[in-house]
Amino acid sequence: MKDDSMPELSLSREGPWEDVVELSEDIGSLLRSVGPEDVNGQISKEEFEALSKEWEKWRPRAEDDFSEEMREKTAKKASIGKIRTGGGEGAKNTGKSMARAAKDSLDRKVRRGVQSLEEKIYENIILKANSLYFDGSALDVVLSKNWRSNSSDKYRLTLHSDNPHLRKFFANRIDWDDR
Repeated sequence: MKDDSMPELSLSREGPWEDVVELSEDIGSLLRSVGPEDVNGQISKEEFEALSKEWEKWRPRAEDDFSEEMREKTAKKASIGKIRTGGGEGAKNTGKSMARAAKDSLDRKVRRGVQSLEEKIYENIILKANSLYFDGSALDVVLSKNWRSNSSDKYRLTLHSDNPHLRKFFANRIDWDDR
């Protein structure tokens, strides 16, 4: 008999693309509804809000293609050269020297170039042979496709969290294959 007091490290569901899309919607809905009290106060409301926004950008949708759109989303999220946006200190301190502005402008262009190159490497090389993934602050998700030629298109979405309270929250509210 399985002990439901402590769910496994990972929760998975396998099925056609429509099932994965539905599951991603359920995860998004739960991320919007979960509160710090649901995870024993270990994750703040702000962290959940940020995670929910990140998930909403990445999650699989009915119109997405595993090999194209999802690979592109994963590459964009995985790139380490995230570009700072907004005014920040530069806009507030208009008295900065022109040399500093030129250096910052060059720095932004270099970072954008590196990020673009990195996304293309992820998308066209690394992710061609690997599962797609979402790395969040409180949970990680792996999306894979069963590539066996004798099977129909089956996808597997696996959710992982190191936070036992968050795992239990998700385990109790979604019907997972491995329960």
